[in-house]
Amino acid sequence: MKTVVITGASRGIGHQVVIRFVREGWRVVSCSRDDIPMDRQVEDSPHLHVPTDLSDQASIESFIVEANAFIGDGPVHALVNNAGVSPKTSFKERLGTLNGSLEHWREVFDLNF
Repeated sequence: MKTVVITGASRGIGHQVVIRFVREGWRVVSCSRDDIPMDRQVEDSPHLHVPTDLSDQASIESFIVEANAFIGDGPVHALVNNAGVSPKTSFKERLGTLNGSLEHWREVFDLNF
């Protein structure tokens, strides 16, 4: 069985990617800031989801420990980097290219690399 690790997997595109890999028979290890809501849980599948803050080193290390325990000695065959952040101003307005600082956009970029 092949194994994939998917970040940003609790909703939207990331969650659909999880469903696709599960349907194709892959073992899935996923993470996102939030847990997967009960109505979106993937039942009866080799799937581990770990709530993880990818901007926090301790949270990442905890995810790695749990993922390795689930995977065992097997390799990871694929990685889908889907996590993202959307920095906002103090007024909760999304930052764009004109009102966002380079530092904020580096944070967005660094989250996935």
